[in-house]
Amino acid sequence: MDCTEAQEQILESFEAPLPPAQHAQLVTHIANCPGCRRFYEVQQQIDRRLQTALQSATANANWHASVHRAIRRDAMAAWPDFLPDVAHLAGCAAGVAASFLLLPWHSRTILLAGSAFTLLTFFLQAVLRSYLSRSPDI
Repeated sequence: MDCTEAQEQILESFEAPLPPAQHAQLVTHIANCPGCRRFYEVQQQIDRRLQTALQSATANANWHASVHRAIRRDAMAAWPDFLPDVAHLAGCAAGVAASFLLLPWHSRTILLAGSAFTLLTFFLQAVLRSYLSRSPDI
């Protein structure tokens, strides 16, 4: 085992225990290599300081219940995802109905134009919604 591999294993050992054979090789290397022994000691000091500085926070007994209440409240207050689609289709239907009554063209022309407009704007709405719902790259 060389020093680079030993130092990588030292760092890995702070995240999870090494397999017994690997651990035995590492212990042997640290015992015979002053540079890696010093590296191990420094890493132990850093780990102890971090554990002391970053004490885990404890939540009080009501915290979980208050989070669940907030989630339920926010879920009930949220708009349904399909609402823009319903509003779009209702608006287009109202526009086609008004066109039937107000325009002097044949009903077939109005239906074709209204259907084409509805499909085109629905597609644009879907593209815009997809673009806006993407998470920003961080």
